[in-house]
Amino acid sequence: MVFTAILALLAIRLSRRFGLLDHPQGRKQHGRPTPLCGGLVLWSVLSILSLLGKLDLGLSLWDWLALHAMALVGLLDDRFGFRARTKGVIGLAAAAMLALTHGVALLQLGGTYPLFGMGLPNAVYTTFPLLLLWFWFLPQAINLMDGINGLVIGFSLLVLWFLGAPGILLISLGALLLFNYPRARLFLGDCGALLLGTLLAILTVKARLPQNPNGFFVLFIYPMVDVSLVVFSRWRSRRPLGVGDRGHLHHRMTDLLGGCSWMATPSLLLIAFGLRILLELGYGDDLEMRRLGVSLFICFVVILARRSGSGARLQGTFGPRVNNASMR
Repeated sequence: MVFTAILALLAIRLSRRFGLLDHPQGRKQHGRPTPLCGGLVLWSVLSILSLLGKLDLGLSLWDWLALHAMALVGLLDDRFGFRARTKGVIGLAAAAMLALTHGVALLQLGGTYPLFGMGLPNAVYTTFPLLLLWFWFLPQAINLMDGINGLVIGFSLLVLWFLGAPGILLISLGALLLFNYPRARLFLGDCGALLLGTLLAILTVKARLPQNPNGFFVLFIYPMVDVSLVVFSRWRSRRPLGVGDRGHLHHRMTDLLGGCSWMATPSLLLIAFGLRILLELGYGDDLEMRRLGVSLFICFVVILARRSGSGARLQGTFGPRVNNASMR
């Protein structure tokens, strides 16, 4: 924890010198320029501890290559700015590499995937497309979630705890959380969000995702529903998918709480934690309980979207549709 804190303080000073700052503008409502160095700190901690033999995540060379590639792309985007399409293409290439390496290992196990009461065959035409979608989608979804202080780090801590990640990784993330919530002295940036998303995707596959896809689906129901809601609202209002807005669940929760984003983070994390406890993921396969949990969460999202005020209506998801001219 002390090591992470020292790196964070050093990175904050260097961020101002090298222009790695997030300036308030548009939908970004923080009060002053904030260093975008959280991802760089996390990247450094993971790399250094692994090289010293203090952190064993069981990752292969290809896993590390994908992690470093996504972190580098995110860091360059934080500093210079990339188009969403460019990040998506690079992420797809990394996902294809991971799907190939992990798919070969999974095909040797044979059997079927018990997905939503169906037995999908463990074959080339199912395993590789599903893994490709998983390794591409999750990093992008975690990146889109990163909109208020502490949400992505807190959610990642919950998932890593459920997956039984090493304590030293949880401690390092906990130290980073202290710099990000409730008052942010640094932001994760795309570097940190893409790195965490890729790491979660890899560790989930290693932690029996193919044997329990229903359970892990509910574990990640928050980012899945959040991205689906945002994509639908942008499609409905005929705006590009790569253009940011305030249609995410964390924005809606913040609006519902009267602008108190520091309250929105623990509220959303408590819901995610409650789903995990309710459904006992990884212990059995009670499909009815999982259906109940998903149904309750969807109901919560609909109620939140209806009651979050002008934000929901502006996006056109549950209110009057708006055109591009009125959006501008």
